[in-house]
Amino acid sequence: MPTTLLSRVVREDMKRNIIFLLLLTFVFSAEAAELFEYNIPTRARGMGGVYTPYPSETDAIFVNPAALSEVQKIDWDIVNVQVGFNGLQNYTAFTGLSAGGSSAYSALYGKNLWLGGNGRTSIVFPNFAIAAFDDIKVYGALNKPPFPDFNIGYFNDTGFQMGVGFAIDSVYSWGASIKRIQRLGGDGAIGLSTIAAATGTTLQSQFQNAGSGYSSDLALMAKFPGAFSPRVVAMWKDPGSLAFIQTSGTDSPPRIKDNFILGVGSLLDLPGLDWRIGTEVRHINENGIQVGKKVHFGTEVSLPLIDVRAGLSQGYQSFGAGINLWFIKVDAAYYTVETGEYPGQTPDLRTEISFSINISVDADFKSTGKDGKKRQLKQRR
Repeated sequence: MPTTLLSRVVREDMKRNIIFLLLLTFVFSAEAAELFEYNIPTRARGMGGVYTPYPSETDAIFVNPAALSEVQKIDWDIVNVQVGFNGLQNYTAFTGLSAGGSSAYSALYGKNLWLGGNGRTSIVFPNFAIAAFDDIKVYGALNKPPFPDFNIGYFNDTGFQMGVGFAIDSVYSWGASIKRIQRLGGDGAIGLSTIAAATGTTLQSQFQNAGSGYSSDLALMAKFPGAFSPRVVAMWKDPGSLAFIQTSGTDSPPRIKDNFILGVGSLLDLPGLDWRIGTEVRHINENGIQVGKKVHFGTEVSLPLIDVRAGLSQGYQSFGAGINLWFIKVDAAYYTVETGEYPGQTPDLRTEISFSINISVDADFKSTGKDGKKRQLKQRR
């Protein structure tokens, strides 16, 4: 009898310890809850993240292939390079690791390190486009005691994409794209002792899982007549999610979840001035995500040489600007991403800059432009 009682006490004690450890794992070792997306233009970042209602010609294949039905020229982004990063104070803290000691690590608690890069090229014809891209994301965060470790993630997605878009009638148009993506990387927790004892090669081996997969994007757009040219877009990115077939490493990389999007926008076309405004709800099909993390609002005023942008993304303000100099375009955005479970919990302030070289010609192979700059896609009259 005493033995049975002792066994029950031990089991109950073990159960409490297991529950306690699981809670610690959830609180201190949970992965960032940022909603994953790729190939998002810098222009959209400055507009509160809104991108489906009014993409540029060369962005349409990535964010709304139905807009390819509006293309009336040949447009080629020879190169488009984006670079993004979060607060410089975080990098200062991370570079302090070289000093060593517990104080160097304690300065990192509560700080996130995030770097993003994207390079792509796309060529667009009326109703058709092809593109290639390389999207990279690196992030890290040191969890708080009692069990400090680094949550580190690295994803490199390289792909090729082909899309079409056609008008159904004067109101509706549809679009679709197919793509092949090769993914390298993953995420996970690494203890401080492992980091202290490991070489760069050892740490790199933690993220060598690679795989490839095929997916598609589907879009339906309705454009209505009127002074503000209202439009509604429904888009489904990576239907059913994109699973990767392992090509190297010990396992397949994490899949890309599907993303159902509903966007609404309008355009006021004035002499020397375009004004766009829109809203977008993304990740509609994902349960367990607060609505505030899915909602985006944005606006853009397009002048002859510059674009000015602002918006609200996941409840946070964003700002952006662009400069068009015929063949060269530079965009910048200052925005915030929610990396926690709900808006206002763990905001991450980021800056992104992009540079592109573009050639655009009409059906007679003459350079296109208006008021000294290229114009964004508009509704056909």
